[in-house]
Amino acid sequence: KTILIALFEEKTDTYIGTRRIVHRIQTAVEKNYSMDLNLKMFADLMNISYSYLSAVFKSETGYSFKEYLNLVRINKAKDFFMRTGIFYI
Repeated sequence: KTILIALFEEKTDTYIGTRRIVHRIQTAVEKNYSMDLNLKMFADLMNISYSYLSAVFKSETGYSFKEYLNLVRINKAKDFFMRTGIFYI
């Protein structure tokens, strides 16, 4: 969790823009996709309503947070398999 907090040290006391909010979350997901992540954690870190953040994330990405997280994880697994040639069934 400490790694994630570092990405969100800048307080969101003022409006920072929905794209920037979503970009910060996407960056955190890309770097920490193997952790137990959820949107409520990000909402709490950014001092933003969970409902608002959920709607903003979906609007900006076209995916719910869970869908996006799973997509990142699947793509990382694909990359790993392509790089290493290791396939588990």
